[in-house]
Amino acid sequence: MFGRSEGFMSVSILLFDGDSLIAKTQIKQRSAIEIPVIFPKPIALNRDIIYTLVVHMSGGHTYYGVGGVSSANRQMSGQRNLKITFHDPVCGKTTIQKGQILGIILHE
Repeated sequence: MFGRSEGFMSVSILLFDGDSLIAKTQIKQRSAIEIPVIFPKPIALNRDIIYTLVVHMSGGHTYYGVGGVSSANRQMSGQRNLKITFHDPVCGKTTIQKGQILGIILHE
């Protein structure tokens, strides 16, 4: 997550599978330009499911990234290919190209 250069911040991230909340994490810390946010337990994702990541940030104005991508591909074991597609949010001031999420770490 992109943060801010001074003060304190609170970041809450919720992960939804449709209307069901499947994971939540929250941190409060002294501000930094980049804030790593990690869910406490691994989360299994299933194919052909749309997941929604909801980010709530408080503590003032924040930095943001530019040049985001609309999709990402990764070669998995066993000749499987993982493709993730990102969509613009239905609310808020971010887009795929300009936003708060610096990156997402996935592993098998």
